[in-house]
Amino acid sequence: QIDEHTGEMMFFNYGEKEPYLNYGVVNARNELVHYEPIELPGARWPHDLGMSEHYCVLHDLPMFFDQEGLRKGQHRLKFHRDVPARFGVIPRMGTNRDVKWFEGQPCYILHLSNTYELGDEVIMEGCIQTNPVPDLSALPKEGYARMNAMLDMHLQETRMHRWRFNLRTGQTREEDLDDEVTEFPMINGRYKGRPSRYSYNGYMTPGFWLLDGLKKYDLMTGRTQSWRAPEGCYVSETPFAPRDGSKEEDDGYLVSFMTNTKTKKAECVVFDAKDITKGPICQIILPGHMPQGAHAYWMPATDINGVSA
Repeated sequence: QIDEHTGEMMFFNYGEKEPYLNYGVVNARNELVHYEPIELPGARWPHDLGMSEHYCVLHDLPMFFDQEGLRKGQHRLKFHRDVPARFGVIPRMGTNRDVKWFEGQPCYILHLSNTYELGDEVIMEGCIQTNPVPDLSALPKEGYARMNAMLDMHLQETRMHRWRFNLRTGQTREEDLDDEVTEFPMINGRYKGRPSRYSYNGYMTPGFWLLDGLKKYDLMTGRTQSWRAPEGCYVSETPFAPRDGSKEEDDGYLVSFMTNTKTKKAECVVFDAKDITKGPICQIILPGHMPQGAHAYWMPATDINGVSA
């Protein structure tokens, strides 16, 4: 996670032997300034971490490798439905002794939208999976059909969710923010780690690891906007590019790569972030086919040229 206000990058790594998790900070000069082993009960498989202005949130989630099988070199993931999720809130430059652990409903998390502080609470928003490993006996037996079914976020019950960790009481409060299946949430990076209002997510195609539309969440009012790609077209994760001189959080553009399986061409599509229902306001036809992907990133020319924004 990058804090655009300080230029710092917060990260974690993990492995199959102790320490199972390490947490670190790299400063704006690309120097490792903090690196701390974190105690966990066993090998885990986290995918993201929360970052607020003063804290990070580490994930100890109940989808992990069977410990006995791991000792034999077997890497078979299991979702332990009776084990609570754990979230470790650590000060940005904190140590293992400073971590405050909170429990939540059993789940897995791929990608977060944002994490920020309000009063005594650290609030984390993102996409929860409450069925990350579907009933394998009900899936196709082999081949791509089985693989696609295992990756189907509709079967995994993926949706926008909010966790609230109260640093004073030690309590966790949770709530679903939507019942539609979306993932790959993005926000205006200038609000990363600070209270934010909008999240821009991708609609997931049933039965495939494909994004076939966009959904904008107004997390203050609960209102949403939606746009669906034309048939046979799939988009990437959609980063936010602020408009020059912008003052409002959603004053800018969403930029995505779109694969057209009918024309075998790819496009760079640009949306007005204030109203995605109008569809792309600009389409740049690329010279060839681009295989459909997921993650994408936007950066200003100043960063590309090696100058800090």
